Amino acid sequence: MRLGNGLADVRGMLKRKVNVGIGTDGANCSDNLNMYEAMRLASMVSKVQGPDTDRWLTTGEVLRAATEGSARALGFGDRLGRIAPGYKADIVLLDLTNVNWLPFNNAVNQLVHTEDGSAVRSVMVGGRLVVDDRQLLSVDMAALTRRVEAARVRLAEATLPNKQLFERVEQVINTFCPGLAKMPYHVDRFGGGHHGHDHSTYVKSG
Repeated sequence: MRLGNGLADVRGMLKRKVNVGIGTDGANCSDNLNMYEAMRLASMVSKVQGPDTDRWLTTGEVLRAATEGSARALGFGDRLGRIAPGYKADIVLLDLTNVNWLPFNNAVNQLVHTEDGSAVRSVMVGGRLVVDDRQLLSVDMAALTRRVEAARVRLAEATLPNKQLFERVEQVINTFCPGLAKMPYHVDRFGGGHHGHDHSTYVKSG
């Protein structure tokens, strides 16, 4: 959605037995790396593609995509994505007294639709606590903050010539990419019908 590429037909993918994972992009691309937000977006996006409730993703399907599906997509389906014997103990512990969980009704629904990361209390990676009672144990955040800011200044100076070039070609790129998005395609990948075409009537060629 950030790049304007459209909305994935996840129901169609699942129907055809395609493995679907949910993830985040890089923080340098302005992504907040919040998997709860990514899950909620996946759920909501499935609902804006049409009124047929049978095609909407269930919260269970979203959660499976974010856990087992993502692990399988990365080639770790036999080691990650589940809490089970033989799997690495990658576990997020949530505080059920957090406002997102009051009252506690349905764990899966609330994980996908109400959790935003604020209830995260502890995090275990491979059986080792890396966050304990909301305190990060493995990283000196103050030192990291200083290093990140120094890196930002250094990279801004080093990439200045590239940035100046990008600014010169920005208008060309901004006409080229939307033009590609407007090309007829064999699926309707946009929501709301604002693109002016029913792409489902076209047959992909080439």
